[in-house]
Amino acid sequence: MTPGEGTGTAQLPGPPSAAPEPPPDDGVLRMETEHDVSELLDAIRGSAGARGPFVYAPHGNINAGSVHGGQRVHNGSAAEGRKPREGRVREGPIPEAEVRAAAFGFAQPDWFGTALQKLKQGPLFLAGRPGSGRRTAALNLLRASCGGTAPLRALDSVTELDRWQPTDASARGYLMDGLFPSRPLGPGVLGHVRSLLKKAGAHMVIVLPDDAALLRRIEQDLHVSPTVCVPPPPSRVFGSCFEAMVPDQRERERLLSALKGRHELGDLLVPELVPAEVVELVSAIVAADGDADALGDVGARLSYRAEREVPALMEKLRDDPDALAFLLAACVYEGLDHRLVREEADRLLKLSEGRLTAVLPGTDPQGAEKADRPNPGFVFRRSLTELLHAVRAVPREREIRTEGAYAHSVEAVVFVRHRQAEAVLRHVWREYGQLSELLIEWLREVDRSSELTRAVGQFVGGAAKWGGGRRALRHIRAFAESERTTSRLIAANALGIAAEDPVLVAEVRYRLQEWSMAVDVRLRTTVAYACGAEFGLSRPDLALQLLHTLLLGVRDRPGEEDRVDDDKVLLAVRVALASLFQAGNEAKVFGRLLEWLDAERGDTEQVLALFAQLLHSPQWFMRNLAEETPDAASIVETVRRALNADSTFDTTCRALLRWAEQGRWDEMPFRAMENLCAALARSLRSGEFRLFVEMEERGTEGWAGLGTARASLSRWRAGGHREAV
Repeated sequence: MTPGEGTGTAQLPGPPSAAPEPPPDDGVLRMETEHDVSELLDAIRGSAGARGPFVYAPHGNINAGSVHGGQRVHNGSAAEGRKPREGRVREGPIPEAEVRAAAFGFAQPDWFGTALQKLKQGPLFLAGRPGSGRRTAALNLLRASCGGTAPLRALDSVTELDRWQPTDASARGYLMDGLFPSRPLGPGVLGHVRSLLKKAGAHMVIVLPDDAALLRRIEQDLHVSPTVCVPPPPSRVFGSCFEAMVPDQRERERLLSALKGRHELGDLLVPELVPAEVVELVSAIVAADGDADALGDVGARLSYRAEREVPALMEKLRDDPDALAFLLAACVYEGLDHRLVREEADRLLKLSEGRLTAVLPGTDPQGAEKADRPNPGFVFRRSLTELLHAVRAVPREREIRTEGAYAHSVEAVVFVRHRQAEAVLRHVWREYGQLSELLIEWLREVDRSSELTRAVGQFVGGAAKWGGGRRALRHIRAFAESERTTSRLIAANALGIAAEDPVLVAEVRYRLQEWSMAVDVRLRTTVAYACGAEFGLSRPDLALQLLHTLLLGVRDRPGEEDRVDDDKVLLAVRVALASLFQAGNEAKVFGRLLEWLDAERGDTEQVLALFAQLLHSPQWFMRNLAEETPDAASIVETVRRALNADSTFDTTCRALLRWAEQGRWDEMPFRAMENLCAALARSLRSGEFRLFVEMEERGTEGWAGLGTARASLSRWRAGGHREAV
């Protein structure tokens, strides 16, 4: 049905990330140096930006990453697979790219026409299990009802529909991801929502989990029948997706020839396959490019058998502590280099102090045999080949990756079966309660590395969803309260993953609001990082509200320790705001900064410092200045204020000098800087004067705005301007 989604990274300018720190030799809690801005931004946004790593692997089969999604599926390279998924918007306008991706290769299920008729009468309740293609079907239903180019908006599951009003007059479709469990809909609320939708000429789909009690309650209370998202037959999904990916019939036949002699297509398309798993098969066939050897035993790689095989796998490895430690490490870090995975497995085994060892034959000093006894210090190591074989993983061919400050070669560890890692981790988390404390203790001291913190954040956030209960976020708070910034970055990523659960999202939001006003600087910085990570990127309005609360909590304090704490919060806010800005929320972020500047509360210089830093991500500012849009005047005035504040002049000036230099070879920076300098020259105060002096001293011919700066300085020297004095 719909193929994958792309991701990438945007970063603030700054020094390159430091090389990974060497692991400590002892078990003492490790201290770490302060993170710089680019490193923090990479840690919280490494998977959701606009640029991804380049992978160079001649003759390699880049097709072993993790899979997720419904009819849309991501199954890219290991480097890509370890990044958080492309952020699906949970609150706010749904990007056109996501709607187009949902329509690409979509196979209409049998119930689609009936669901369209229900959608015209009011909110459509669409229920289904994960992987059934609920969201993809919902987007296609809205697309069919509202028109292919109609604006769509997402509503978070905590939206109170009894108070909801359509705020975007242009929106024609709304997608609500679940219902807030403690606020069930009543007939009156449903009628109110119907009237609002009718008045706005809009439609709404509410996506629900396949929960029998919830669906029964909706039927009884609202007298409506939810539509169950039953996927189309696997053969139909396969045909639609394969034809969309490979339009040419002869080319499809060539690719299918790789199955001959080893598989029959009908044997692979078993009835229990959900759309995401069918797309796994299509992706594998396309990636093999007709080469039977490259395709291999594709049946062994499909994920639909992963869940059922976990108990047998755990039973097999029960008495093998090395294999157990390596299995857990590979599940958390699937897709990373085998050296890193094994290092983490060894550290877990050492930290376990025998807790992963079932029994050890006992002997006394004279060699006489005794009863088996626990072995708290067993550190026997096995070869990589044995460990990989034991946990059904394989090393990928060597690849060259360029994420980070330098290129490096990687031989990634991946499981033979897709989604094996998630299945194992979910099983052991639920079935072996005492193991969870060991895993959290192990992961709290993970090395300072963006690829590690993202992987651990995904696991910790997933564990919150698997565990449930009133203490579902307890282990995330343990990370948030850590003295290590690395652990707090993990907590920030984990909160975004946990908030994907319609049940947990309310508690996540409550905890973040509570922590934003806490005395503990660790909790406040965690809130800021969460606002710049997946949680905030999918809820930018809420993220900006939380960041403003954090800013208001920072005050000039006499104590040195208080000032240090406030500086940590300000740095985290700066990183989060840059992340939101670079994720496509430029107008929203800038508008909120203007509100904060105009408000009586808060520190104006702190807000100007945030603005000055955003100037180093210039594309949005340049475009508005170059095109002289309505926002251009506000940008000019804010630049003027930042130049005339002593604390922000240097940062603002450096950004503008870079713009002027870029104008030598790029038309848009040239026009932007020319227009900006012309506006600044109309009122030459101290800040503008200092900027023009810097341009005159450093600039070369061709710099944008240099002529205006020189002319303005000449007039001032001739007595034409007095204000700068």
